[in-house]
Amino acid sequence: MGYILDADWVIQALAGRSDAGRVLDQLANRKVAISVLTVGEVLEGAFRSANPQAHIERLRRFLSPYHILSVTEPIIEQFAETRAFLRRVNLH
Repeated sequence: MGYILDADWVIQALAGRSDAGRVLDQLANRKVAISVLTVGEVLEGAFRSANPQAHIERLRRFLSPYHILSVTEPIIEQFAETRAFLRRVNLH
């Protein structure tokens, strides 16, 4: 079974949160990937920081062991369907 990290986990790990680091260490021998969209979310935060280049370099080092997943049409369609479902559920 594989795992996909979301932006919250990446940000927590980059911030040095020991609980996030511990979980990621436990998953080291399993398939862990990150969506290119998540990378974009974290990069957005880096560009808003006082020292974007330092944040970007740190993110690149963090990402180096992980597979970056591209977005394909079937993936984005599943995303849209799931998001629409969740919005309907939250409205009722």
